[in-house]
Amino acid sequence: MARHVAAHEALSSVTRMLGGAVAAILVALACSVVFFGSLAATSTSAYAADSTQFRPVSLPSDVGYLNAIVCPTTQECFVAGQTADANERGLVLHLVNGAWRPTLIPAAAYLIGLSCVDATHCTAVGVTSDPTRSGAGVIVDTTDGSTWQVPAQPSAKPAAGAPAIPLDSVSCAGSFCMAVGGVLPASSGSPTSQVLVTSGQGWSAVTAPVEPGATGSYLAAVDCTAPSDCWVVGQAVWHTSDGGATWVLHNPPNGGSTGGITAPYYSLLSALVFTDPLHGLVAGGDQCGGDTDHCGGVLFNTANGGVTWTRTSNGDTPFVDALTCRSGLSACIALSATFTPLAPGGATANVTDGSVVLTSTTGSDWPVIQRLKPTNLTAVACPTATNCLAVGGDQPHNVGAVLTEAPLPVAPASLSVVATSIPAPADAFSGVGRAVINTSITLVAMLALTFPSQLFNRTFEENYDEILAITRRRFGRRAGPGAHEVAAPAHEA
Repeated sequence: MARHVAAHEALSSVTRMLGGAVAAILVALACSVVFFGSLAATSTSAYAADSTQFRPVSLPSDVGYLNAIVCPTTQECFVAGQTADANERGLVLHLVNGAWRPTLIPAAAYLIGLSCVDATHCTAVGVTSDPTRSGAGVIVDTTDGSTWQVPAQPSAKPAAGAPAIPLDSVSCAGSFCMAVGGVLPASSGSPTSQVLVTSGQGWSAVTAPVEPGATGSYLAAVDCTAPSDCWVVGQAVWHTSDGGATWVLHNPPNGGSTGGITAPYYSLLSALVFTDPLHGLVAGGDQCGGDTDHCGGVLFNTANGGVTWTRTSNGDTPFVDALTCRSGLSACIALSATFTPLAPGGATANVTDGSVVLTSTTGSDWPVIQRLKPTNLTAVACPTATNCLAVGGDQPHNVGAVLTEAPLPVAPASLSVVATSIPAPADAFSGVGRAVINTSITLVAMLALTFPSQLFNRTFEENYDEILAITRRRFGRRAGPGAHEVAAPAHEA
């Protein structure tokens, strides 16, 4: 079980900063104003950490849980997530020279994935707010960095009995973009995924990759290093060099012993970073539950397009939710969620309660450098080699947070924070309830930690009772219902 570390009080941090010379005092006072203001703006509960590397920054009001961040320049970042109000809608925050420009996205219930090729051209994906397509994916984009619209995309209502599939991740290279997502069936059957692509003239579906002998697949994330050349991870690793027309399977070793070294099992690979078609990292971990506060994780590196993989993690590495690199594949940061362990007579379901931050300067070692509670970090991006920003929030209370390694620049007083939002797809249905949205989130999120890879095959129905028990023990890795909304067994299988 991971060690729980006592929190540093915010006041003690300020006191240390005030211990220098007069000039340092002035700088520290300015930083402390931002720091305390951010606490008030992001959460009513204090952020706790055993490192001062990442600190929360002030955000606009009504910012709910945040899922993605991209920084196309050293001075600009885009963040995607949802609003904090009862009608939860998609939200994009544009950080420009220290000022946040919020944009409401009524077409989305919430946004999960985000990609930008520059400061004006970005694409975000998530789940639609259209009640006739509850749980289905939606795509929005911008060509000027401020006005977001819904491009032409497959939008037919799912056929009777077919699951609505969200979109979890998107990656763009030039005018080419690929978006992926997956869902677990509500009763029995195989997981189902979708892959959508565009070359700038509307989106269309291509065949989702499936492992040999399987009847379905789950896709979690995509990274395109060139137009039509993309890597996709989920329950496996696939590569395409023709925009999804064909796929090649490139799985890292999963368990067993090679050369006297035992490799851990993984059931989901949830993050990846590729610098070109040959060089990249993939990361994830295995399902777990019960009396533990984290699941085991894995990271693999390839230098030959997935022909061979080298495991860079060790037995203490937790499940990796997000991954980015400052430069190349050696100076990297990984994020991992922690959760409340089960104990006799206590809670009956593991609930996400924080995060740990891991870093690697060599690409071969991943020590934990920071622990955060209650902030759960879901994504990280580095606008410069010396500063990275991470996003997430207090998941059970739908409160968003942005944390940064270095203070953000002070925004000009005259800088406007007004941005343009896109119109709702159907104003008549603007009151979609939280319960419907959370249900769709549940179906996507359940898979992320809880499903052993051996269950994703043609014997899915035979294992369905076991799968259902696992999902009830360990709930989601994205914003979703709290523990009180989910029935779960009190024992560990």
